[in-house]
Amino acid sequence: MMTNPMLRLLSIFPLLLLLVSPNESQAQSSSRSVRSSAISSAPIDSASVLNNLSSDLTSLLALRKEVKSSSVGVKVVSLRDGKVLYELNASKALTPASTTKILTTYSALLLFGSDYDIPTVLYTDAPPVNGVVKGNLYIKGHGDPLFSIGDVDNLIEQLKQRGIMRIEGDIIGDGTYFDDIYDWKDYSGDPDDVVDLPPVAGLGIENNMVTVVVSSPRKAGQLCNVQTFPASSGFVIVNSASSYTPKRSRRKSRRRKGALERLYREQHLPHAQTGRFGDQEVLLGTNKLAGSGISIELTTDEDGKQTVHVSGTLAVNKTVSKRYEIKNPPIVVAGMFYDRLRTHGVEITGTIRAAATPGSAVSLTEFQRPLIDVLTPVMKSSHNHYAEHVFKMIGAAFGSNDGVTTASQAQMVINQCMEAASAPFDKCLVNDGSGLSRRNLISADALVATLIAAYNNRPLWKTLYQSMSIAGKDGTLRKRMKETHAAGNAHGKTGTLRNVSALSGYVTTADGDMLAFAILRNGYNVSTYKSVENKIVQHLANFSWKGKNAAKQ
Repeated sequence: MMTNPMLRLLSIFPLLLLLVSPNESQAQSSSRSVRSSAISSAPIDSASVLNNLSSDLTSLLALRKEVKSSSVGVKVVSLRDGKVLYELNASKALTPASTTKILTTYSALLLFGSDYDIPTVLYTDAPPVNGVVKGNLYIKGHGDPLFSIGDVDNLIEQLKQRGIMRIEGDIIGDGTYFDDIYDWKDYSGDPDDVVDLPPVAGLGIENNMVTVVVSSPRKAGQLCNVQTFPASSGFVIVNSASSYTPKRSRRKSRRRKGALERLYREQHLPHAQTGRFGDQEVLLGTNKLAGSGISIELTTDEDGKQTVHVSGTLAVNKTVSKRYEIKNPPIVVAGMFYDRLRTHGVEITGTIRAAATPGSAVSLTEFQRPLIDVLTPVMKSSHNHYAEHVFKMIGAAFGSNDGVTTASQAQMVINQCMEAASAPFDKCLVNDGSGLSRRNLISADALVATLIAAYNNRPLWKTLYQSMSIAGKDGTLRKRMKETHAAGNAHGKTGTLRNVSALSGYVTTADGDMLAFAILRNGYNVSTYKSVENKIVQHLANFSWKGKNAAKQ
């Protein structure tokens, strides 16, 4: 059973100073707080080598106008001795895009620890007696964004093993671990509608998206079948859609190759279409509903349930579907438990609703999700929805709990983590956990300081390093820097928004020295600048104190 990690901001700061550098007697500045034991003897410090490196990197940037307007920020630091190998506008706070996730992940690992498990707990008003629960069954979430139908079944199986066959009360979904501001745009305050993220809720299910599937029978004039995935009593279906027999067309099909490929994707890869939001490749449901003759509308009722209105006509023996946001995830989860418990023969006298679990409730059982299972897709695949859950988890667990929003608490706690890491953060601003907000401002200085602080905390660093995308191998870097000395070497976090490109992480030189680097650029030609980032990291991977590159770039 998880111990509640709620701490006050003022009380956690001294602890953070210890956590940031557990092997140091005190917190040091980011330029000095590095491990001198990485290499037994320091290489010769050659001013000419550094001058050549500076000249090479500046030449690679080749963006004089952008440099003059301070829209580029770069910093490279040796983790062997803390020496700054290169910097350009490093203190300038720029829009960081998804490199914000470095701060989110670092803070989560620092505060929760690498071995933390996210619990989803079942409570009751009183301990069961002879298989009977006298009172309500509560499902309390703690921000697990991966909670799924399989996890629901896991918890129900645990209830079955305890012999529970009757619940004399309601099934209640509790998402109050977070506030009720589900919409990322509302708490990030970003006027730029980058992407519609699903609700960010303390208790959710299946990424808080529902797929409405409409299927027509083989005969005309009959009512269509409507289902939701996930299925839940939290959805009410109002269906008047019927089937019809379409007229045969005499026109010969003259599909081109591209049309055939699109048809194949629709029929065999219904969720394989991808779109780029920020730096994340997300799955999009096919919009097969368009032109089908079927209309689907979802409305939210006063009791929190969503009503699915389906009307129109659909050609016989056809199926169409479309995905929608789950507006009230806790009540949908409650409905799933209600339905599946009854399927397993459990009697339930009450109904479903969303509410808070009382403090007097008794813990019955729980499901645990390793935090690293969430952080890995956040860092490797740049999963925005998961990142926002981690962001709110930080605020909920370690915030001041003084009535401000969960997101505001997360912002304050992350600021504390940055201060403890000696990251220059006075000009920086973090409004969300994913980096979708264009109002975020982070400098190359702050990113590199965070990477250094992580490196000095070896258990934390190992987890952070392994969660990062690897150049030429996986994640958002899998197609970049292939067949170079950076491939399989550079570990990093990419960042992409309109007119924003960023890359930050670690790379090992030809001499075996590990470097921390950050490259931020705000301006046009994002795709072109990705190539510039690649060349910079490749150059760092080839760098040698011997005064020449170890390999051709």
